[in-house]
Amino acid sequence: ITVVAIKTMDKAEEKAKEAADKTKALEKIVEEFEREVWLMSGLKHDNVVRLFGVCFEPKPALVMEVVGGGDLEGQLNDPFKLRKISEIWGAVQKFKSQHVLAKVKPELLPPFEDHFGKDIERITSTLLRWSSAKSEVGLCSSSSSSSSSSSSS
Repeated sequence: ITVVAIKTMDKAEEKAKEAADKTKALEKIVEEFEREVWLMSGLKHDNVVRLFGVCFEPKPALVMEVVGGGDLEGQLNDPFKLRKISEIWGAVQKFKSQHVLAKVKPELLPPFEDHFGKDIERITSTLLRWSSAKSEVGLCSSSSSSSSSSSSS
């Protein structure tokens, strides 16, 4: 038995139903779904959730690796973690502006997982490597389900 996360477009479909031009809104959802499938199928990294496959019946869904700790939105909106990440990011930016810090290797970071879990360590090391940019891939919501590894989609 393999436990997987099934990511559907329920929230996006609800928004499309409320849109003035429903056809155009649904076309945009399909476009976003196809873009997410294309992007996720090409990503292979320890810190990126793996895409196992795609289902189209009874409705489009992504079959993805299960990662503990809740969804990304919940992690990014946790006030305690946000404050800590903000403090760390502010300190890094201050050191960079004073030319005290040019580049930090993630392995030199303190072991945050003892106090905050692995997710904060990954987010912090990502912030150190990337500029302050935020992006969201797709319009899907996720839920966990159990699926047999031998069953077909």
